[in-house]
Amino acid sequence: MRRCTKCDVKKRAKNFSAGRKTCIACLRKRKLYREASVETRKEYGRKYYAKNKKRIAAANAEWRDANRDKIRRQGREYYRRNKRRTQENNHRRKYGLTPEDFAALKREQSGRCKICRRKVELLPDHCHKTRAVRGLLCKRCNTGLGQFKDDPYLTERATKHLKGKLK
Repeated sequence: MRRCTKCDVKKRAKNFSAGRKTCIACLRKRKLYREASVETRKEYGRKYYAKNKKRIAAANAEWRDANRDKIRRQGREYYRRNKRRTQENNHRRKYGLTPEDFAALKREQSGRCKICRRKVELLPDHCHKTRAVRGLLCKRCNTGLGQFKDDPYLTERATKHLKGKLK
């Protein structure tokens, strides 16, 4: 016989879940109450947060400062486990590019960088003013264009320089 810590009644061991000190009947009542009071609890949480916003923000900031390494480690681990999903979400959020659109662009370019034609991991190249996607580039070419601030005049001058025609 065991005593339930909630209802304080002695019951047989079969009336308890493994490792629990609360009987199954009390657990069911608690679950039903929690399910019935979801909106009430949400409203209470919203009011509590509004009333204690500064204190909660300060406590959260303090925790983040104290656990910076843990947060970074978890972020890297999440990215490692969900790399494709993270990239798809970023493409959708930043460029409005769905996974199907990305796959179509990749097929159109035969899976190669639009500039150097290498078959490596590709990234969306976009206009920084309009956010329109111009094509898929490798990291090296995309970074190179970024260094020239996407300015055709600068890239033409760089080309002339490489050809020895820049005066």
